[in-house]
Amino acid sequence: MGDFNCVRRSCEQEGVGVIEVGKREMDDFNGFINNMELGDFPLLRRKLTWYRSNEFSRRYIDRVLLSREWLVT
Repeated sequence: MGDFNCVRRSCEQEGVGVIEVGKREMDDFNGFINNMELGDFPLLRRKLTWYRSNEFSRRYIDRVLLSREWLVT
């Protein structure tokens, strides 16, 4: 669980001054999640989790990644 500073899809960021995350960075992050066999636990009531103080830049970077084993224990 934490702030991963990376989005999984381009739709997970919006606003003025957002640094567009490149396809390679998203592919690497998604590859890591898949290779580690993790699930991205969905958040309720929030589409984006990080807001710049100007409130014009928003991203979904705070995530909870879980393994299947953790869910069954």
